[in-house]
Amino acid sequence: MKKLIYILALLSFPLCYFSQVNVEFEKKNFPDKKDELKEAKKQLAEGDAIWDMKMPNVYPVAIPFYLAAQHFNPNNALLNFRLGVSYLETHEKGKAYDYIMKAYQLNPAVDEKIRYYTGWCCHLRSEWEKAITEYSGYLVTIGSKKADQTKLVTKHIEECKTGIALSKTPVRVFIDNVGPEINSSYSDYSPVITADQSIMMFTSRRPGGVSAGLSQEDNLPYEDIWMSTKNGKKWTQARNIGVPVNLELHNAAICLSPDGQKLITYDGAKQGGDLFISELMGAMWTKPESLGKAVNTDGHEASASFSYDGKDLYFVSSDRKDGLGGHDIYVSHISEKGRFEKATNLVRL
Repeated sequence: MKKLIYILALLSFPLCYFSQVNVEFEKKNFPDKKDELKEAKKQLAEGDAIWDMKMPNVYPVAIPFYLAAQHFNPNNALLNFRLGVSYLETHEKGKAYDYIMKAYQLNPAVDEKIRYYTGWCCHLRSEWEKAITEYSGYLVTIGSKKADQTKLVTKHIEECKTGIALSKTPVRVFIDNVGPEINSSYSDYSPVITADQSIMMFTSRRPGGVSAGLSQEDNLPYEDIWMSTKNGKKWTQARNIGVPVNLELHNAAICLSPDGQKLITYDGAKQGGDLFISELMGAMWTKPESLGKAVNTDGHEASASFSYDGKDLYFVSSDRKDGLGGHDIYVSHISEKGRFEKATNLVRL
């Protein structure tokens, strides 16, 4: 039965994807390139050693080694698969598409999750129908044995269906690069902005932060919060917000109050990940303080937003007793004294 299910899953994939041949890193395949093969296998081994750590956030560290090996032998299915998955763990997810698709072309059985990743790659490119086909194919291969995966993939399929519906009534938007004053060659993300759009804070992994050295997790600079103000229509050169908001290790901006007087930050080292608040006193920000038990739990609190009047904080929390499972949205009212009151699941309102 398993073989039959797998054969049916393969038959549902376009035949054009099976036109190439998988090439292993073996002497017989490269008879006149002994030295080049030796170096490529060395690079491959370095990448595999990182991969074998089984830590998705570390996979990107393997990319340079895999790229070197792939340059020598672009037709190895497992290498292309791992290179693609590694890119999916970075902010350059779009680069994963070619590698994942090539891996499937070379060997459709390269990994049991290959159709999940082909679906994800199509999903990221707004190829909704193709993504649904791939996700559905993956569901066939796993059957009913992996409830968590089934739930996740079913959610992705619903997202694709929503994408199809929204695509029928497109809205014209303009996306402009905010310029070199904000963006660097490193990762810059999670911008938060005041209501009058005069102050922007964001998280960056560029050098020049409070913490010296590099993160042991991925060998990149630690996260720090940076800020810029708008001068006319142009943003000023971003500067590190400094201590006491940025402390040792990772520091991330989550949201700014509409008036720019309160900043919510995230600390992943606290329990499962907690939210903190810093307030602007004159020209100085206070040291971030925990939002307390009303908001933070042993679970994961990592996203938040103030209401337009600054009187409520909406945030996402995981695995609470009154939750529906996974991450739910909660709201905490802020008293006149600035105290965060007991949070309520929005479903309960």
